[in-house]
Amino acid sequence: MGKNLDKKFLVLVGSDNPLKIEATKNAFSNFFSSFRVEGINIHGGINTKNQPVNKLVYTCVENRAEFLKKACLDSNPTYFIGIESGLEKIYKYYFNFSVCCIIDSSGKKAFGKSPGYLLPKKITNRLLDGEELGDVIDEYTKEKNTKQK
Repeated sequence: MGKNLDKKFLVLVGSDNPLKIEATKNAFSNFFSSFRVEGINIHGGINTKNQPVNKLVYTCVENRAEFLKKACLDSNPTYFIGIESGLEKIYKYYFNFSVCCIIDSSGKKAFGKSPGYLLPKKITNRLLDGEELGDVIDEYTKEKNTKQK
């Protein structure tokens, strides 16, 4: 990574979530001026509840980027991005956090992790029972599809 690209290049995100696509555009615009970002919904390959926990978050995000790379080499993208959020248990508390895996066309791989924030126990319990955070937040806020806003 880190090579300076002068011509327009393609960045693929392993999701069709507008927030993940926009976050990728924002991140890349800090370093490059000419690129295109496209989202492709791809599964992380983990048979788990909706919110992955601990090391499964990292496995899922890496799988998304790897599966995307294998599926889309014909379109000649330069970067493959996996973004996933999940839960991390530290001591006796669960924190929500996000992880990003970036793989370039040569196979170099890097990870980034957001800070975590503590979730209320009643929300954590619902997530551990198999609900997705976006659905739980929708219920509490009385809004729809907050995970894509």
